[in-house]
Amino acid sequence: MKSFSIQKQQGIALIASLLMLLVMTLIGLTALERTTIEEKMAANSQQKAITFQAAETAIQQFISTSSDAVYTNSINSVDTTIAYHQEGDAVSRSASLEYLGETIVLGNSIGDLGYEFELTGVGSIGGTAASSTNVQGMVYIMPGGG
Repeated sequence: MKSFSIQKQQGIALIASLLMLLVMTLIGLTALERTTIEEKMAANSQQKAITFQAAETAIQQFISTSSDAVYTNSINSVDTTIAYHQEGDAVSRSASLEYLGETIVLGNSIGDLGYEFELTGVGSIGGTAASSTNVQGMVYIMPGGG
């Protein structure tokens, strides 16, 4: 039977300790990389929410600031897209109106016509690829058919 000296056993303990340190370092680096990816995913989610809200805001601003003349001009013009654009900070938003045609409005006065429109809102953040496009249909009622 062979006998091992204490010095040889101390060398094995050193190698085992170094291997454990290497494994722990690799686990730490993997965790750090995963955290970075999760941070990017969270940022992308926030940017998508911001652009969605910007597109919705553009549509609502267009509806609240447009007069009868805007809708009438859209109906009568060859180019049925009217753009509204406003920029601020890094977020930009725009909305366009497209005339789709006439419709009968149920539950409304005889002689009133409804005009169908499609509003498209676009929100984006400068310096990123984040953008959202929201589409909303609407019927604009003009008494007496315009």
